Amino acid sequence: MSASPVSRLVATAQLVRTGCRKCCSCLQGSPVLCLIITPLVVLIFILIAVFNVCLARLLTAPGAVLFNVLLLWLVLRLVVRVLVFPGSILLWRRNTEASYRAEMAKQFASHLEHLRGFVAEALGKGQGVATPATLEGTLLGLMVVEGLARNFRVQQRDQVKFTTEQVQLRGLVQAVEVWLSQAKVLDRRAEIPLNDWLQRHVQNVVKVPLRYAVNSTPLVSEAKAEAEGTLQRLEQLLHIFYDLQRSPDGLCASTRRFLRTPVVGSLNQLRAELLLRYSAQHYWVRTGGRKIDAVFISAKGDRGEALTEESPDAKEDAPLKDLEPRGHVVVWCNPNAAYYETMAYESHWLDFYLSQGCSIFVFNYSGFGRSQGHPSPGRLSADGDAVVDFLRRRGFTQVAVHGRSIGGIAACRIARKNPDIVKVLVADRTFSTLAKAAKYTFGDWAAKGLSLSATWADNVSNYVNTKCYKVMLCDPKDATIPDLAALRTAVAQKVLEQVPSSERFSYEGLDRMAEAWTFFEVLLSICDACDGGCVCQPRFGESKRSARQPVVGKPVVETETAEAGDEDSRLVARPPTPAKVTVQWLQEHSDFVHFTMSPHIDLLRQAVDSLGSRFNASGLPLDEALGGHQEDAAEALQCFLCNLQVWGSLALRGASGEFSPMPRTAVDDDLELFLARGLSGTTASMSARLAKVAEQLTPSRMSDYHRQLARVGVARVRRDFRQQLSALQRSLDASVAQGDCPLSAAVLTHLREVEKFMTAIYRFFKCVDISGQGDLERPDSGEGVGPNRSPTALMEVGSDDSEEGARAHVPKPSIDRSWAGYVACLNCGHNGVLSEGEAQHLALHLRTAQFGKYAPSEDHV
Repeated sequence: MSASPVSRLVATAQLVRTGCRKCCSCLQGSPVLCLIITPLVVLIFILIAVFNVCLARLLTAPGAVLFNVLLLWLVLRLVVRVLVFPGSILLWRRNTEASYRAEMAKQFASHLEHLRGFVAEALGKGQGVATPATLEGTLLGLMVVEGLARNFRVQQRDQVKFTTEQVQLRGLVQAVEVWLSQAKVLDRRAEIPLNDWLQRHVQNVVKVPLRYAVNSTPLVSEAKAEAEGTLQRLEQLLHIFYDLQRSPDGLCASTRRFLRTPVVGSLNQLRAELLLRYSAQHYWVRTGGRKIDAVFISAKGDRGEALTEESPDAKEDAPLKDLEPRGHVVVWCNPNAAYYETMAYESHWLDFYLSQGCSIFVFNYSGFGRSQGHPSPGRLSADGDAVVDFLRRRGFTQVAVHGRSIGGIAACRIARKNPDIVKVLVADRTFSTLAKAAKYTFGDWAAKGLSLSATWADNVSNYVNTKCYKVMLCDPKDATIPDLAALRTAVAQKVLEQVPSSERFSYEGLDRMAEAWTFFEVLLSICDACDGGCVCQPRFGESKRSARQPVVGKPVVETETAEAGDEDSRLVARPPTPAKVTVQWLQEHSDFVHFTMSPHIDLLRQAVDSLGSRFNASGLPLDEALGGHQEDAAEALQCFLCNLQVWGSLALRGASGEFSPMPRTAVDDDLELFLARGLSGTTASMSARLAKVAEQLTPSRMSDYHRQLARVGVARVRRDFRQQLSALQRSLDASVAQGDCPLSAAVLTHLREVEKFMTAIYRFFKCVDISGQGDLERPDSGEGVGPNRSPTALMEVGSDDSEEGARAHVPKPSIDRSWAGYVACLNCGHNGVLSEGEAQHLALHLRTAQFGKYAPSEDHV
């Protein structure tokens, strides 16, 4: 159950109080720091007061007030910019670079240790080396030096201004590179370049120890004469890399290092690595007087080949002739707080689209990295329009747009505004509106702050009015963008607004169902908060109290029904009889609730947990849909139902990765395995089966499968819940008949409300399902979903896999996919990497859209 706004406010206040105490303790422990900070704070307040007095004399008092209001509004916009677009802030950039600095320094030092060990062994100084070197490690160290040297040359050609530390590192690396390129070994009286000799030994099946190899093939005299200086330079390089991994002593030193451009791991270095690794081309895209930093990666380029000096990357703005049309291109719109430079090492999306025959165009938004200007939702869209216009003027006519997270703002706008060139839109884990994302993540105050700062973004209208092929990637359990704010949910609501009322599920008791579910959440949490001795945990600031301690009310000694010495015989307090058992009443009488419900709690928990975990809408279980939004439970339930009707259900997997038990044929198992694993099976025969499934699979068929799975799931969950409800009724009816407490009656009332809700959904699906398969609830009959008949089989009955038969049994409501698009559900969180199965699912949509390597040969030039 989610925390209430009051509890969240209390938690925030506690954090602030803790921070203040830590600051006070720091000030008390450092009198010098206290003497510096106190006068500084006083001086700031004096300056503000003097400024306002002067302003009032200059503009009059009302003018000063208006000026302060305007100033506060500008400060609010700055705060919103920091929170919404943190990647445009220098501190965030330095934080990103710091993470790469430490990791890259660690890897460089590890490889250079082997290279230093080799040089020391060649000079006869290998005895003092702590880490034994290997020929494989020596070759990797050589590659590190060559890679750093090439990287610095690309940065220099890109007119990057180096710091003093970077100049020192570049000089050391270039000197070592020169020695390595000229060094030779004497092998059987023949001089062989060191690099070739190392590669030959590494490729041998029989591994030779480094000391034996060096003694048998020594360095030539010229290389040995320069080896002493190279060894000293390598030790200096190692000292630099080890120092980069350590935290400096003192606050000032740490702050100085954090604010300065790092020696390694800077965005400049990452960009150079991206250009080198993918043989990419750098471009400046001009828009509105600003320059947007961008890189083009060709699907036909020779990856890993170094850029030449004549590369257009050396130019500020490449002419039109330097970029020829090269087939289909994907415009990548970064997620929030991200830079395209980091894709050099987080390259899963680059590798995926290149494997699909697509070139990639990546860029930084205004204010991010080297791109000029300041970010806003409108400028993100303008940046995307400028990029597409840049490609259009160079002859590209087949473009896909992929928007991750906040990049959906730019991607949806690009796709809607450029229907002539954009053929595919991928909205990847993005939101419906920025206000909803803020509201359901932080609270109403965040949405109001966005409104006051005039920061709006609406992806829904742009998405639904886009005419290209559309697919939404969505994790139902996304912790960053709640399901209530997800684009998928908003599109489902828009779809249902367009269908006839006869094909749309409408339930008037949503508030009662939401109230019942909240009631059970609180009831179960009260019982779960008590240990084996029935000691309730503190709730809402109350002190811990034993369940045996009487509360206010008339005590009742329950000794007549308990045997002597029975541990369960206890003195309990009977609370006053309420007019209605509410959530607040449960919380106020938690001890009594636990004592009264303890004989029935296992059955109740089984019924509620089974319904909450097995009943899912597009992968989001009911308990998670309602559990995090107690204040908006009715709205959350409405969104849940919209997703259920439009996108269907998923076969949920447990912690072991196995799917929840449901009778299926082998065809269904293969389909689910394809979604989980892609084309890679455990055996060759399984891989062949999955490849056959992929050949016959279409997005429409998969969507219909999930919608049919929702109908079957509703029937089964309702049947199981009714069985559990019967057992609970027999258990609770005795308490209700005795009139002991209205609590049992309230539990039964809410259980019947849940059962009524499930029955309404079941009957609706049964009525609108035109497959004509009869009662879905009787698995053993010849008319339902039996052990040998799966949801997929329902679609194929009487069709013999024919296209006409499949269309005849499409579940209602009928959805226009050119308007609504498709959904591919993920299981990797908001920032996770797609599994192979999820990547193959997206590849299926590219194949259907005939994009990339799936395009007709005359279009894919």
